Amino acid sequence: MANNSTNSERIQLQQITGILREYLRRSTAPLYWHTPSGDHFKNGTIFFVDTGTCLIGITAYHVYEGYISDTSKNKINSYVYEGAFEFNMKQRFISGSKEMDIATFSITKEELNKINKRPLDNKEIWPPNPPRENQGIFTIGYPGKERLVDHKNRKIEWGYIHILCVAKSVANKNITIQLEREYIEPYSTMPFQYDVAGISGAPVLVLENNPIFHHRLGGIIYEASIDFGLIFARPASVINVDGSISTNMEQC
Repeated sequence: MANNSTNSERIQLQQITGILREYLRRSTAPLYWHTPSGDHFKNGTIFFVDTGTCLIGITAYHVYEGYISDTSKNKINSYVYEGAFEFNMKQRFISGSKEMDIATFSITKEELNKINKRPLDNKEIWPPNPPRENQGIFTIGYPGKERLVDHKNRKIEWGYIHILCVAKSVANKNITIQLEREYIEPYSTMPFQYDVAGISGAPVLVLENNPIFHHRLGGIIYEASIDFGLIFARPASVINVDGSISTNMEQC
């Protein structure tokens, strides 16, 4: 969006942002684990997709790796979405790539119904293509900074951030996303120099407008630079229709 956008264009973008926010809230969730006492607590973001062959959960591989490391040292309870659903990542693991920093997990329709979540429906265009350079993208993630833990009543409330930004550069292994200052408010809730630890695993929605507006999955966030407003993602095209992850980078 240019600085000289009209009021009607800004209002339209606000409306689109609201629609995308609610759409992604139905398909994403915090993925977290902690010791029974709650003194050791970590989280990432997970989202759910219908590939046309299966339902899968997707997050960053380092989130899974952190969970495995912690379970080797402590008794760990792991959950999706406010403790409503216990989620054993080791038992549900389908495939993972340390290089691409992506991990996939099994989940059922009944389980998604239990936590009131719906998968992103990408079965008509799988594998999903990454964005083009300078193309708009949208995402939602669950930073640990937005987490409120009530130890006394054993309750957790999760805040989220939604981000409208631009794919600055796109390569076969990496997508670099730039948060533009003009998009921060009212289109994004991620300010510059904001601690976003916990959004790893969030989906990247690619925004299309040719000739009508629509959106599709394009990538998976694995890292962010809070100092420069940069977000880094992997292309979702490395994920095969069965949830396995391609190791042939020439095909990505």
